[in-house]
Amino acid sequence: MTHRGNITVKSVEYEYDEIFEAYNVGDDIKTSDKILRDYYISSDYFVFLDSFFWRELFKYLFLEDIVGEEPNEEYFDLVSFFSDDFDLPFSFNKAKIKDRFLDVLEIIDDEYDYSNQSLFNLLNLFHLNMFDDFLKVFLDKQDEKVKESFLEECEFDRNLFDFNKYLCLDIFVEYFDEDFIKFMTVELEKHGIIKEFFEINILLFIFAELSSKQTCSILHRLNSNNECFDSFRPYLAYNGEEILFVFKWPEFNKWNNEERLWIDFLLSMGCNVEIFAFNQPNTILSRFINKFKENTIKLELFDFDDEVLDDQEFPKFKKVDKFTIDDFNQLKDEMEILSQEDNENLLIKVNGEEVNFEDIYDVFLCTLEKEENCLSKDYCCNYENFKSTDFPCRYVMEEFNCAFTCEDNFGQITNKGIWEFNKDALENKFYELAKTMRICPFFDYMENKKALTKNSRNVNPKTYRKWCFIDEDGHFWYFFRKMWFNEEANIKFPGFSKMVGVKKTDYELRSKAVAIMDENIDKIKKGKIIEFKSTQKSLFDF
Repeated sequence: MTHRGNITVKSVEYEYDEIFEAYNVGDDIKTSDKILRDYYISSDYFVFLDSFFWRELFKYLFLEDIVGEEPNEEYFDLVSFFSDDFDLPFSFNKAKIKDRFLDVLEIIDDEYDYSNQSLFNLLNLFHLNMFDDFLKVFLDKQDEKVKESFLEECEFDRNLFDFNKYLCLDIFVEYFDEDFIKFMTVELEKHGIIKEFFEINILLFIFAELSSKQTCSILHRLNSNNECFDSFRPYLAYNGEEILFVFKWPEFNKWNNEERLWIDFLLSMGCNVEIFAFNQPNTILSRFINKFKENTIKLELFDFDDEVLDDQEFPKFKKVDKFTIDDFNQLKDEMEILSQEDNENLLIKVNGEEVNFEDIYDVFLCTLEKEENCLSKDYCCNYENFKSTDFPCRYVMEEFNCAFTCEDNFGQITNKGIWEFNKDALENKFYELAKTMRICPFFDYMENKKALTKNSRNVNPKTYRKWCFIDEDGHFWYFFRKMWFNEEANIKFPGFSKMVGVKKTDYELRSKAVAIMDENIDKIKKGKIIEFKSTQKSLFDF
């Protein structure tokens, strides 16, 4: 079983200068990136990769598919000049990504020297920030005539350095030869790398610390969609013993859901995460860190058999035991004991609220699946397909993605076709559900309540295609291509007075109806067909 990684915080306080969009650090002005980089390098993290490292690695893995070039001698040279604005494949399954990654590791292991375009030299010299200083320092140390001759003979453009570090190093090695290699070797020693410049391969150091499973899982999640890809921006710091995924938190920025899910995903994979925060109050930092920790659960048991009369002769139940659970393994032990006992005479309270054992046991089984498979909160919010979800809890999402009808008092339909939610009824339903959900150590009451508020705004299925109407016969009515139709491709809309509720659109069901209409579009246009016979059962057919 994979042990969960640790999450820590490094908090710094500097005055922000709005004119320079940077921070006052002593007598200097530094960007947040510069402050972060200087801190980790001064703390003996000799590898420091910027937030574009994974994008670049992804580009190497899939360059063959992006540009149609099979790996060859010039394969890696293509990447040096390749634009960042490329279309991601987002179509590879996990097995194929693993095969690609293992191929890349084989390339790294082949001990290419610098002239043979080793993957290390390309990836790391693009993104290992300390090399920026090395080249500049070396050039500044040269005699003015030598420097002038170098710049003239090589037609060296300093602006090129920021664009293509690999090409710059190639030029330096070719022109200065052993002097430059010796200089680089000495500088690397200062950062704890006791190897000649040509021999080092920092990627091997990194991937020796990250397991193949961890790396492939990260690449697989990156490969899912644009939202996942664009929201993954950690820095990578390595000091020879541990790797940190460092997330920068500027004082004016807020975390989005995708970024929080990435952090929890890394922790679930056993990776260590550090938050580098600028001018954040301790209360906010503590609250943020606690989102990635298990909730404490108070479990109280009362026995029905041993009734005790109080002074007013009202029965009270004898308290059998009380547990404060702050660890999933402890919860697992207690639930296993309860599941083997006769609970008919037992009153159970979770965090002070009376609950039914069968209900909390269903929630516990959901939690058990998550923990035993080392799954992140991707599981909790049903994020397996890496699509945005309405609620951060699959149980709550199932309850509030169902049908809402007037009969259940969850809302009403106006004459203009607007569904108005009964917010009190929804909140009561959520409150009752939350009693049961609190047995889960990962349930976030406030985040789910916020999601409920967001998803209980009035709905117009004509303009908001995420929802559809339910008629009194249980059929679903969609508005698409300027017309109403139901799941049976019936286009004879009975009117809003016949609608009794709303539900989230089942896009697969809607697509089947659209396909039927497309096959018969000519007859529909001539008014010859307005409904089709179907064996599809409606919502109210049993």
